[in-house]
Amino acid sequence: MITLDQFKEKYLKLGRVEFHSYGTDPSTFYQCVDLINAYINEVLDNNTKDYTEIIGANAVGFITKYDKEDFEWIKNTPNSIPKRGDIVIFSGGVAGHTSIVLEATISLIKSLDQNFSVIQRITLETHNYSKVLGWLHPKNSPQVNTEPLNDKKKALEIEKDELEIKVTKLETQVTSLKNDVIDRKDKITELEDTIKKQNIQIVGLTGDVKVMSELSKMLSAEVKELKVSVTEAVAMANKWEVEHSEIATELTLSNKALQKQITELDNKDIRIVELTVANASFSKKSALQNYEPWVKIESGILELLKPIGEVVNRLFRKG
Repeated sequence: MITLDQFKEKYLKLGRVEFHSYGTDPSTFYQCVDLINAYINEVLDNNTKDYTEIIGANAVGFITKYDKEDFEWIKNTPNSIPKRGDIVIFSGGVAGHTSIVLEATISLIKSLDQNFSVIQRITLETHNYSKVLGWLHPKNSPQVNTEPLNDKKKALEIEKDELEIKVTKLETQVTSLKNDVIDRKDKITELEDTIKKQNIQIVGLTGDVKVMSELSKMLSAEVKELKVSVTEAVAMANKWEVEHSEIATELTLSNKALQKQITELDNKDIRIVELTVANASFSKKSALQNYEPWVKIESGILELLKPIGEVVNRLFRKG
């Protein structure tokens, strides 16, 4: 018989083992169960107890086909830990998987496996408990139980080391988070200062808006007054245009009347001259009498010019 450590070193060098667990069909050679049956045959068998290999079963089948005189079935629970030398059974596919425990903690199992990460080869593997169904614990096997790594204290020390590593990582994460919190506080302070400045600007802009609103009201009132003034100015201009039109009409009529009077006067002047020449021998009294029409004509012309003077005065006053 050999120890578990000797078995491990032997088959890691050989690389694989075939125990005909499924018969002699080459397509079934070098399976995980072949490593387990070789382990039962070479390590667990001793002078005080003969262990029986589990033949004709896949890994999941071990759970029902093991010899209850040889093994104790322990179901996986959150707080249970397999011992060194236990045969752990995993779920997965139809056949599942099985391996030999080398050491274990509450979170990880280090084991010797065949046909796992490398097809049909023996390897050292590390598993978590996500697919662990349970394990077969060998009864009364000194080759396993007397080895130092089976000691519970050693397992606890390993677990302690793992926990210390986790604590260190957590402390690093906490420090990082603290620094992140400090950075965020600084950013919050900057944002608060920015908000204060913006609030001050908003207050100033609000005052500007009020001033602009008052100016707008004043301008609106002035525009309204200007509109009224423009309306009045347009009305007055229209009125002046009518009055000017009327005055122009009156002036035209007066001008026509004046021309008529001048024409009439010109005709009278011709007759008077003719009479004066014909009556040159008249007396001074007759001459004076003949001059009276001229006085009357002068008076008539002055009367005719009065309307024209009034029109001109009105035009100057309006201007």
